[in-house]
Amino acid sequence: MAATTTRDERAALADSVRHFLADHSAEADVRRAFASPDGFDRATWLRMGQELGLQGLAVPEDFGGAGFGQIEQLVVLEEMGRALLCAPFLSSAVFATQVLLATEDVDACKEYLPDLCAATRIATVAPPAPDGGWDVDAATCRASANGSPVLDGEAGFVPWAAVSDLLLVVATSSEGTGVYAVERDQPGVQVHAIETLDPTRPLYRVVLTAANARRVGAPDGAGDTFRRATPALLVAVAAESTGVARRALDMAVEYAKVREQYGRVIGSFQAVKHRCADILLAVEAATSTAQGATAAVDRGDSDARALAHLAVAQCSEAAVYAATENIELHGGIGYTWEHAAHLYYKRALGSAALYGSPALHRAGLVDELTSLAPSGPSDGPDDAALLELATDPDERAFAEAALAFLSARAPRRQELSAQWGDGAENLALFHESEGEQERAEAEAARRWQRARWDAGFGWITGPERFGGRGLPTSYERLYRMLESVFDVPDMNPVRIGLSTVGHAIADYGTDEQITRYGAGIQRGDVIACQLFSEPDAGSDLASVRTRGVRHDDGWHLDGQKVWTSNGTFAEIGLALVRTDPEAPKHRGLTMFIVPMDTPGVEVRPLRQLTGGASFCEVFLTDVVIDDALRIGPEGDGWKVATRTLAAERRSTGDRNHETTARAVQLLWQLALRTGRGDDPLIRDAWARVVTRVRSARFQQIRMQEIPDDELTGTERAIDKLLLVLSLRAIGELAADLLGPAFVADTGEWGTYGWNRWLMGALGYRIAGGTDEVLRGMLGERVLGLPREPR
Repeated sequence: MAATTTRDERAALADSVRHFLADHSAEADVRRAFASPDGFDRATWLRMGQELGLQGLAVPEDFGGAGFGQIEQLVVLEEMGRALLCAPFLSSAVFATQVLLATEDVDACKEYLPDLCAATRIATVAPPAPDGGWDVDAATCRASANGSPVLDGEAGFVPWAAVSDLLLVVATSSEGTGVYAVERDQPGVQVHAIETLDPTRPLYRVVLTAANARRVGAPDGAGDTFRRATPALLVAVAAESTGVARRALDMAVEYAKVREQYGRVIGSFQAVKHRCADILLAVEAATSTAQGATAAVDRGDSDARALAHLAVAQCSEAAVYAATENIELHGGIGYTWEHAAHLYYKRALGSAALYGSPALHRAGLVDELTSLAPSGPSDGPDDAALLELATDPDERAFAEAALAFLSARAPRRQELSAQWGDGAENLALFHESEGEQERAEAEAARRWQRARWDAGFGWITGPERFGGRGLPTSYERLYRMLESVFDVPDMNPVRIGLSTVGHAIADYGTDEQITRYGAGIQRGDVIACQLFSEPDAGSDLASVRTRGVRHDDGWHLDGQKVWTSNGTFAEIGLALVRTDPEAPKHRGLTMFIVPMDTPGVEVRPLRQLTGGASFCEVFLTDVVIDDALRIGPEGDGWKVATRTLAAERRSTGDRNHETTARAVQLLWQLALRTGRGDDPLIRDAWARVVTRVRSARFQQIRMQEIPDDELTGTERAIDKLLLVLSLRAIGELAADLLGPAFVADTGEWGTYGWNRWLMGALGYRIAGGTDEVLRGMLGERVLGLPREPR
């Protein structure tokens, strides 16, 4: 088993490699390297292997390596892609090394791998097919079937062949198709340079004429070898592509901050800002997908091959997109040879051509996923597997106590069935119960929250003096994962209070407010809603017009709030109110707790375009509240609001992805039922949906690993934007497959209900900030682009 590292250790590794490459793979070094006779700097290559140990990072210690996994190698490859390292690392330290390991030929590994790890030898793998493809059945090289085989034939598009000491070639003999090791320095091997688009990755045509060779692995083992090696090879390509995309983003943003046109830097224009934000989204999705897929490969998950194809499709496309946008945002200077932008563009295009286009890997993704045996609903992991989620003895003791509580109070939850026609469709994205049913669900959620509190799981991270446990956020995440396995009441009716309002009160409220309301929410005694948005203040929340005027008897509130969830049964609302109309709009705001039964508070259900009523509008007419209900100092309402909004975006991004995973499976069954499962366009569209859904999930997982004190709130904007992109893609593909049945109810299961999904996706694009507002926020707060002049 490979050695493992922590998040901090991988960050330290990335930092070390980044500093090394800054000194040895700057733009001038890269240009000097590809113009040199060897095409790379041998001194740098030796230092990488003998001082940093990079070439042997993912090689077992028995063969001279460090014994780490693909996830550690991913860190290195991302940095190499970012620096555009001009060296045969991917060819030798990844492709040749992983193919040798996959042959399971111990003697060959002992002979070749120590030198490859030490960087004293270089190896490469010849693509088996004459057209550069990687299908071993298309191999045309021939091998004699005897104890000392010789090879004849040609291999094209071989990276770094002229400087490789060892060539791994797929050849066919009377015994089958195998892998052969060929020493380059012999009369039977001729290497011819090919003019290539990417100067940092030279390609060659290799002609073999009675070339002496050694068979590596079984005589007919090439197919099995490449099947075993492929997942590691693909995630490596994905990792390097992610680094290329990241650097292209950085270059575009750096230029947008300094280039002036029309009297202002171009980064202040919304159009440029949003384009940069879109590149950021693509890069973040690629980063998360590469990490998630690589972790799956290291674990040996059943869908690791599928995820490896998904990662290359996602990351390769992101690299080409980011590199293209980088050139366009630079304008004319980006189109010159002297500027580095074209080098990243050519690397991105070259990788996609050499290792498979996004479309090719999406096709591979569909083939892999549809070949996996479908799994029906299950009860999820057993207790032993759940306890493995704990990272230390203290967390394990916590998990044991939580499982004891949950097992005593609730049955195991079966996953939603993805079998066609099984149970309710469940295609509505918004919870739309009304009246008595709504109130009954709210009471069930309240009772469960009280049970959590009584057992010590109601406020896991809360201050101990207010009844919380005072534990790190990792314990809360652990509890959520454990509870998700059990059939507990739907917590949507109390989620806003628990995830947003309660946090705001705990962070900014007085002791009395925290005891009564903050802890009250966590105890299940109080259900809360938000009173933020208004008809004229949606995404531009600081423009709220609801007025608060101080009088002798307290604050008088007048105004209208809209898009309020849970307003019909909430006991308190957290209201953002303008108390100083003369102050700048962000500074004249104050936050209040408003008891919803106060005279002058009127709640009206708001029916949305789906036909349901998930939201309310709330009218405040001369509502009088005591100053003791003010949260934080007067005029500090925006500060409280931003803390609450960050939590809201986190809550939006944390929705259970089981729903989207089920939708993906139903879509494939719908494609088959409509006779379009073999349509290449539909297969590609479905693969794109799968990619969006899994990328959004991987992004969420990556964000959950970041300690709360390192989060800025903007990460949740990325999380939310990726989620809504996946929701929209699901709905649009369903509409394409169904045609008229999407808009007219034929009574058939799994047809007309999809329009509720697409309608709900529109709502998700608005909830927690519209796409455009969030892109602007990412451009300014994450990328550091300037605001538009005011």
